[in-house]
Amino acid sequence: MYKEHVKLLVCPKCKGELELIGEGEFIENGSLECKNCNMSYNIINGIPRFVETSNYADSFGFEWNMHKKTQYDSASGVSASRERFYKESRWEKCEGETILEAGCGSGRFTPHALEIVGDSGLVISFDYSNAVDAASSKPSKNLLRFQADIFNLPLREEVCDKCFCFGVLQHTPSARNAIKSLVKSLRGGAFCV
Repeated sequence: MYKEHVKLLVCPKCKGELELIGEGEFIENGSLECKNCNMSYNIINGIPRFVETSNYADSFGFEWNMHKKTQYDSASGVSASRERFYKESRWEKCEGETILEAGCGSGRFTPHALEIVGDSGLVISFDYSNAVDAASSKPSKNLLRFQADIFNLPLREEVCDKCFCFGVLQHTPSARNAIKSLVKSLRGGAFCV
């Protein structure tokens, strides 16, 4: 994770400020420390971990780590993911905006979100499972990826312009509460697909 991204994050337990511990501009391995409630969250392979790396979503993580690129357009030679992203989101260029990708899995839709925010925007992408490891790509200041619980997001309120969540809500214990949690991260007037 890039040091500059810490300003978007808070402790998911108490919503307190987080202190970044690590060397360099890009933190490959380090931690985020909450001085308010004394929680510590590891950064492993550049990905902040706000939940246990092994959890009830392990089967999804296993699937996406075994078959990392199965649904990627670049691997299949067809543009199914790109077409689905644009059809379902109905978004065009969103230069400079911040988009939240809830439940990124292996990152199938991430390249398309990055495409529409351009060089001046940001995609914040997370998954509950360790599929975030499959989604890892080269570090980019335009991408903040973390492992977290959709019900306890480590995000400041109202930091995102838009949100998309494809194929995730039906796997949560409460779709209604998941949506409520996501909406908190959105600036007024934004919508969630």
